[in-house]
Amino acid sequence: MSGLVTEQSGKPMGIRAYSRRCGRSASSVLRAIASTRLQKSVVYVRGTPQIADPDLADQEWAANTDLSRARGEFKERPAGGAVPPVPAAPGTPGTPSRLTQASAAEKEWKAKQAELSYRREAGELVEVAKVEAAWFEMCVMVRNALLVVPAKVKLIHLDAPRELILTVDQQIRRALEGLASDWKATR
Repeated sequence: MSGLVTEQSGKPMGIRAYSRRCGRSASSVLRAIASTRLQKSVVYVRGTPQIADPDLADQEWAANTDLSRARGEFKERPAGGAVPPVPAAPGTPGTPSRLTQASAAEKEWKAKQAELSYRREAGELVEVAKVEAAWFEMCVMVRNALLVVPAKVKLIHLDAPRELILTVDQQIRRALEGLASDWKATR
């Protein structure tokens, strides 16, 4: 049980004493306990939380605290001398905690969503369904315009042979069918 009590007195350390030791406010230590960021290092004496192992509490704090969500700029406050740096979680020297990684992933996702929203509002992005509907409508208009070409030629050139008008009509239809089959093949 030597690792579970303070070295000097053999008793758990109070919240205020621990907060002075690590350079944080007592309320931030209590919030860390309430949010279970500090859990293994905490014992309850008559219903009051106390720190059984300050070194383990430092490790839990480093592993479970997301500094990107801290208010203002994170600074250690010296209390009666310089505060030693908080060690990394055991087995993960220099690597960010899962909480920090999850927070970074969430921030990246939010940044991508904001960029997409901006580009949509700026007119750089449009919905696929709207583009497909407009493209389909335009293709129908082009097809209809091409299919009336033989009839218009016949009205302009009344003496044009019937075979010529049929040939023009057949060529336009073949071209449209070829375009349609090429488009289907690419989808």
